[in-house]
Amino acid sequence: MFDYPEADSISAFVTRVTAGTAGDRATVIAAVDAVRDRDGCADVLHRELFTLPVFDLERHRALLCVIGQLAHPSSMAVLERFVWLAPDRVLPSRSVLWDGHTAADWSLQARAAQMLAWVAGTGYRDTQLQIVRGHPEAAVRYAAMGAWLYARADDPEAKAKLGALVPPCDQWAVDNADALATLPPSRFAELVNAHTLLSA
Repeated sequence: MFDYPEADSISAFVTRVTAGTAGDRATVIAAVDAVRDRDGCADVLHRELFTLPVFDLERHRALLCVIGQLAHPSSMAVLERFVWLAPDRVLPSRSVLWDGHTAADWSLQARAAQMLAWVAGTGYRDTQLQIVRGHPEAAVRYAAMGAWLYARADDPEAKAKLGALVPPCDQWAVDNADALATLPPSRFAELVNAHTLLSA
């Protein structure tokens, strides 16, 4: 399905991955895992990630997934930088995009926080916890929590450790991290928005 494994064709590769993410995750994983020039691929992926503003959110989500699956060590600093970008740096300045997302949408930064945890595994702990405790947007904090716990699935104390680090208003996300981590972006956003309104 994917015949663009090298960095010089990565843009076309990401476009093909975008088309495949809906129902062919295994093929996407196999294609990314088959990339031979991993250093060059990571460099191009990082440049594409910071081609802003973003007009195609689904393609950028797929791009983040490819970065996460490639799991190149250089991606950790890149993803960390992206996580902290304000929406007006990431999305066009107009108030509503054609797919219904507003210019205050943090979903890409939330996905970047998930991919950061995926790439880092159980490392890069302080940076991930800074996001969990200090990011201004709840959706990004909650995404980081779910991914942080997922990376520590073998640790029965992980949820208690994380719960001790977050304020009471975020405790529900720790308690429901497993469910939140598996939701599609639209449903995740609905739950986060509903919780934010109820706890305001």
